[in-house]
Amino acid sequence: MQNAETLSNHIHIDMDISILSTIFVDFQKDIFNEAFTQLTEELSNIQDKETKQIKKVFEVALQTLNSKLNLFAQKMEKVEFFEIKGSIKLIHKGILMASLIGNVSMMILRDNKLFYLTNNDYKKLGKIDFFSEFVEGDVHDQDEILLV
Repeated sequence: MQNAETLSNHIHIDMDISILSTIFVDFQKDIFNEAFTQLTEELSNIQDKETKQIKKVFEVALQTLNSKLNLFAQKMEKVEFFEIKGSIKLIHKGILMASLIGNVSMMILRDNKLFYLTNNDYKKLGKIDFFSEFVEGDVHDQDEILLV
């Protein structure tokens, strides 16, 4: 599932999620869609359009989403593991903020060359994956961001 939106205050948000478990897929999609909607609403209404405030809203949204994923997993006693892979990316004023979930890597290509690579510290420790702390860095207009 993929959601993307560019807000009037020049914030671009992209959520790209693959749910690999077939159990309760619709419920999991609802969790992610609700989180995306809530994040876009909060960022649309933000008064202070400085990157510092946007980071704070993004960080709180990730914490809330991880809490909802954890609560969902706790209720599912008979399921061993819900595998989820993906990312949430936010770009504002040439600054990328991204958080990864599951066994994924993110690459940034600049001028057709690898500019940046990060791997999620994936460890199958519980019933569900959680979003990592977000990474942050500058991006240029022609950069390509790949999730693998």
